[in-house]
Amino acid sequence: MIIAILYFRKKVFRSIFLPIQYFFRISPKTQYLPINFYHPELVNLLNLLMSETIYEDSSKYRKYNLDTIKQYIDSNYLSNISLDRLSSQFYINKFYLTRAFKERYGTTINNYILEKRITRSKELLRFSDESIEDVASACGIKDPNYFSRVFKKIEGITPKEYKKMW
Repeated sequence: MIIAILYFRKKVFRSIFLPIQYFFRISPKTQYLPINFYHPELVNLLNLLMSETIYEDSSKYRKYNLDTIKQYIDSNYLSNISLDRLSSQFYINKFYLTRAFKERYGTTINNYILEKRITRSKELLRFSDESIEDVASACGIKDPNYFSRVFKKIEGITPKEYKKMW
């Protein structure tokens, strides 16, 4: 326990060390006191320890975890990615993941995936002679009608009009 205390800031160290000193002063070495005698102080001490360890490193962990998830999406956006799959693969609550991703990157996970797919489809429409259906399936969107709606929503024009421009 002493080793764990050394990692905390000076202020936290004092707030943890004083209750421990208190326990040693009130407890005679030859006599054991019942647990309910220590209970309130122990609960306070444990709450303090847990709050400092959880909140101090949570932003670092969240940042690392979100970066890892974003890298995974960037490399696998053409495959079938769902929120449930991401949450189970990265051991993170899907509601928390949705909120944290939007806070960090300014867009939802589903919109981010769609934007990646539409960007890839623009490259294919521009530099290949594939049909719109083939481009849609190559970008991970199986339904060409859905692909056209999403493309128009994001780009403002249909895929057919985009292809004609180039």
